[in-house]
Parts: sequence; structure tokens; C-alpha cells
Amino acid sequence: MASFLGSMLRNMISGIVDGTPGLKQELDTKPRVKAVFDSFIARQQSLSEADINKGLPALVEAYAHAYARNFSQDELVRIKTFVSTEAGTKFMQRGNMLMSDPDVAGWQRRVTEQEAARQQSELATFQRNLKTARAGGGQ
Repeated sequence: MASFLGSMLRNMISGIVDGTPGLKQELDTKPRVKAVFDSFIARQQSLSEADINKGLPALVEAYAHAYARNFSQDELVRIKTFVSTEAGTKFMQRGNMLMSDPDVAGWQRRVTEQEAARQQSELATFQRNLKTARAGGGQ
């Protein structure tokens, strides 16, 4: 999970830096800006890791239920057999590392940039709609 989270965080950081005009130059030339950015990123990573660690037992149980709902007993036995092979072990060990693959990371950066660009407009639309709904008495 830490590997998966680390890969996602690195991709998110790249998306933020690449999607925020002038930020890369500021991070390279303004130590105080870099310190604030680094502190923000460290806090986000720490909070995410704490959330994952706290929720990990429930995640394991949720996966167990999901596997039980989606695979028959025979399929689960075959999956276990595959995972026991050299290729299966490699597949399981490297699955999260694929998040760091340049193509996957590039895709995630593009999605993060699109979401960041859209976020202000979406929030403004929500606030206008909420204001309109409230003015109508919420009916």
C-alpha cells in the first residue's frame, strides 16, 4: 500500500506542479515557497498513510467480500495457484509499481491537471446552484 500511495502521490505532485503556471520556477528559485510546498506534500502523505493504516483491516475484509462475490471457489483456487507461480508472484509484487510506469504516471498527471483546471469552475457552479436553491426556500 505504501508503494501504491507513494506512486500516486508522486504523480499527483507532478500534476500539481505541471498544472500550476509558474509553480515549478517558484519551487526552483524561492526557498520559502518550496518549504511551504514540501510541508504541504509531507502532511498530505502523512495523513494519507494514517488513513490507510487505520483502515487497512477493513480494506482486507472488503477485498475478501469482493473476491467472494466475484469469483467462485474454483476460480479462487486457480488464482491462488497462479499467484504461487513465478509469474504470479512477479505480477502481485509489481502490480503497484506499475503506477510509477511513465505511461501510467503521464495519464494520471493529465487527469490531475484536467481536474484542477475544472475544479474552480465546478465549485463556482455548485455555489451558484446552492445559492439559488436556498433562495427558493430549499423546496
